[in-house]
Amino acid sequence: MSDSRLVYEVLSMLAADDESPWILHHSLIHDPEYADLDVSRLLTTLDELERRGWATPWMVLHDDPDDPNKHGPPTADYKNEALAAYQDLVLRKQHRRYMLQEYGPWYTITDRGHTERERLAPRYDQQPN
Repeated sequence: MSDSRLVYEVLSMLAADDESPWILHHSLIHDPEYADLDVSRLLTTLDELERRGWATPWMVLHDDPDDPNKHGPPTADYKNEALAAYQDLVLRKQHRRYMLQEYGPWYTITDRGHTERERLAPRYDQQPN
């Protein structure tokens, strides 16, 4: 299993709101504990959360706000294109939080993810970083 503290931090952020890996990464690298966090490590952690049923990734399939099926699972191509776009923004030092909100995929915490977060909370809540 990945670093349980990183799992806890990601689940905590997802408990607050659906987020993309890019927003998560941008937020985490401002924490001294994760200042050198490589995006591939975060993506591996998100893949693990998905495999364990703790988070579900999604992408916008189309912009019709009235269609309840406008979201779906992200394709591998979509994930690769989003990663390339994020890496380009990082290289150009233009990765501001507001710019990252348009790039998916996004992740939603599941009930099992909330349960795992609650299990990890006594170990990590209110500990100094």
